Amino acid sequence: MGDYKRQLLIWFCLMVLLAATFSSAWLELGFWNTFVNFAIAAIKAALVVIFFMHLRRGSRAIRVAAFIALFMISLLFVISGSDYATRQVQSAPWQAPQQLSSAITVQR
Repeated sequence: MGDYKRQLLIWFCLMVLLAATFSSAWLELGFWNTFVNFAIAAIKAALVVIFFMHLRRGSRAIRVAAFIALFMISLLFVISGSDYATRQVQSAPWQAPQQLSSAITVQR
C-alpha cells in the first residue's frame, strides 16, 4: 500500500474515531463515559504518534525519548491524582458580608 493511501486510511480512521467521540457524548453511559472517551483518545493519539509522527520508522533513540516522555507525563498524572485523592477537605471560615445599605446614605 502506498504511503499516500496509508495516510488517507489513517485519516479516515481518525475521522471515524472523532465521530465515535462525538456520539459517545450523547450516550448515557454514566461512569463509563469517561473511560470510553479516554480509550478513544488513546487510540487516536497512538495513530497520530505511530503514523503521522513516523515513530514506527524512527530510530531507537527517538523511540526511547518518546517512551520516556510518555512515562513522565503518566507519572505526573499519577502523582497529581494521588495528591488530589488523599487531601482532606477543610472548610474555610465564613463571615457574613457587611451590609452596604447602612454605609450609604441617601441624599434627598
